[in-house]
Amino acid sequence: MSHVPPPSPPSHFSAKNTRTDFSSPVTRHGVPPTQCTRETLKKKIVLKVELHCQRERTKALEIASQIDGVEYEGYQREKEDGDEVLVVIEDGVDAVKLVKPMRRKVGWTKLLSVGDHKESA
Repeated sequence: MSHVPPPSPPSHFSAKNTRTDFSSPVTRHGVPPTQCTRETLKKKIVLKVELHCQRERTKALEIASQIDGVEYEGYQREKEDGDEVLVVIEDGVDAVKLVKPMRRKVGWTKLLSVGDHKESA
């Protein structure tokens, strides 16, 4: 069996495209490293969950609290139609990791919004 040399890297790949200098800090989400705090990384996820009884309400809260990184979970009334929505404040949790078990264990779940959490003074 003859020896085949490994393929050469693509032409667009060069040493200047690779990062070799790790001394300069990397920004996260466009926020300078000096301003990047744990508070700026928190996200607020709002879910609308179809709940028929108190048991399902409790189950939805348990599912949200079992996910690592969730700091707050609770229900709030929407201003437009008065329905209750589940609000979760998290630090580093993907919204899909929250919605998927809700749909599987509780039922119909709709992801209404994901945004930065603003601390109220």
